This record gives sequence, C-alpha cells and structure tokens, in this order.
Amino acid sequence: MRHNKDETHWALVDIRPRRSRHVFRIEGDGDLLLCDDRTAKTHHLSGPSCEVWNALDGKSSLEDVARRLTQLFDVDYPDALDDVEHLVAKFEELGLLEVT
Repeated sequence: MRHNKDETHWALVDIRPRRSRHVFRIEGDGDLLLCDDRTAKTHHLSGPSCEVWNALDGKSSLEDVARRLTQLFDVDYPDALDDVEHLVAKFEELGLLEVT
C-alpha cells in the first residue's frame, strides 16, 4: 500500500482487501485467533479489530468498513477510517490479505 503524505489519508480509495485464503480463524468470546497455514503464525484480535477483519471480503472499501465501525462503536468517521487504514496496513504487512 502507498501512503501519500500530501493527503490526509492513505491513497486507498479503490482498495478492497480480502482475507487471505491461507488464513483461517477460530472464534471465541468476541475474540478471533487468526492462523496462517503458510507460516504457522497466529494473531489475536479483539473488539473493533475483529469487525474490521470480518469486513475484509474483497467487496467492501476501507470507507465502507469505517462507516460500519461508526454504526457499531462510539467512534467518529475520521478516527474509524484512520483505524481501518492502520489495521489493513498491518494485516498486509503480516501477509494476511489479498488486495484487489
């Protein structure tokens, strides 16, 4: 992903990330455990991070995901979008996504 420092947000308008087919999840008590079958690494998610992960279906834009967070949690849109961008960048860094 590219970060454009001249812009307020990531240059991700048309990015629609999708969870990698190599990552499976185990749900429990509002948390998720992500398991990457290529690396055998696991990653623990909780709260809004779970909602972001679940929304990464290859169809929803980051803006769509941020709007959903504002409906589910007490967060304004700019903060939600920042959080989504940060999480998606981290997920990508960890190799958990396929970006279309």
